[in-house]
Amino acid sequence: TLLDPMCGAGTILIEAGLMKINFVGVEAFYNIIKGCAENLSYYNLPLNLIRGDVKKLPFENESFDSIVTDFPYLKSSKSYGGLNELYNSSLTEFERVLKPACRAVIVSNMDIDEKIEDVFTIQEKFYQRIHCSLTRRVFVCQKKG
Repeated sequence: TLLDPMCGAGTILIEAGLMKINFVGVEAFYNIIKGCAENLSYYNLPLNLIRGDVKKLPFENESFDSIVTDFPYLKSSKSYGGLNELYNSSLTEFERVLKPACRAVIVSNMDIDEKIEDVFTIQEKFYQRIHCSLTRRVFVCQKKG
């Protein structure tokens, strides 16, 4: 099962669902998760959604085969707490809920290599320039140990 712990409008979940991958999405904000549910319904996909906080995921240890998520860019996005807290706490939670030797794909608008390397091994890193003020970093990571 794939987890998107900051699912937003559900783009990653929709892609997973259309590929017949089991998924679960977590989102903190009611209005956003409501929109995500509408988007999933449009594609006749299951509403495997939980309203929750990425910094305290409501799952058992080692529950997921993969994590794919796109961190909020915080220019037009909402987030609880500060940016450092978001990255540090959520990455620790990703490590906790991911099964051994499994992978996470983490997208950010910042270079967060050091934060990621505290809990994961970065296998690959890609840059995707969106426009002059936004370049995404795509990290393919493996759980240590």
